[in-house]
Amino acid sequence: MAKVVTVQKARASKKTRKCRRCGHEIQAGEPYKYVRQRVGYTRRGTLKLNFCGEHYPKGSELASGRRAQLMGIQDAIAEGIQAATDTDSISSMLTDAASSAEEMAGEYEESVSNIEEGFGHPISMSEEMQEKADAFNEWASVLENAANEIQGIEAGDEETDDDILERAQEIADSAASELSI
Repeated sequence: MAKVVTVQKARASKKTRKCRRCGHEIQAGEPYKYVRQRVGYTRRGTLKLNFCGEHYPKGSELASGRRAQLMGIQDAIAEGIQAATDTDSISSMLTDAASSAEEMAGEYEESVSNIEEGFGHPISMSEEMQEKADAFNEWASVLENAANEIQGIEAGDEETDDDILERAQEIADSAASELSI
């Protein structure tokens, strides 16, 4: 994980610093945070991501590689749940997350086959990757089931639209936390 560096007062700079989240241009004297995200294997293979004093980097912005993908899916689920106005939006968001999880499982399975093809037999690393692929496939099915369950929610006698939305958000939350890696 990348380290978040907090700067109390920005110095004057020829380069403009913009918050990655809101686009605010960070002026001299304002507090801000930055993260150096690794994009390659060398020291020069980093990106500097700036954030204004009001925003903090998401987990997906602190990680790299497949871990960043996973955290990106989890961030999208959390944001989708908070921004949801109806059960259809939660259900479609969970379906999208399930397809992303299936894609990640496919990437792990491809890695497993490449490793086993190269060595000619399974090794401990390929077995670990297969476990991760299985976990992602299982998580994808949990997310799909939650999306279907949310689609099937019917209004009760005493329930309001807010009650239904709250119940759908609880289902989505529990499905999002099911991943065990």
